[in-house]
Amino acid sequence: FNGQYELRLMVALDVGGAIKGQHFDIYQGIGPDAGHRAGWYNHYGRVWVLKNAPGAGNVFSG
Repeated sequence: FNGQYELRLMVALDVGGAIKGQHFDIYQGIGPDAGHRAGWYNHYGRVWVLKNAPGAGNVFSG
């Protein structure tokens, strides 16, 4: 990693049916400033999807 690209951990909190295809909808808040920031987030990226190992069960169940 040479610092040229931004890396961040993102968690899918809403996986409803409104988002179609292979893209993310990144919430930027409300108001004019949020709309301006959201306009800059229109680019390609790389995604790694982390899943439970087969037979591992649900890690979030208590």
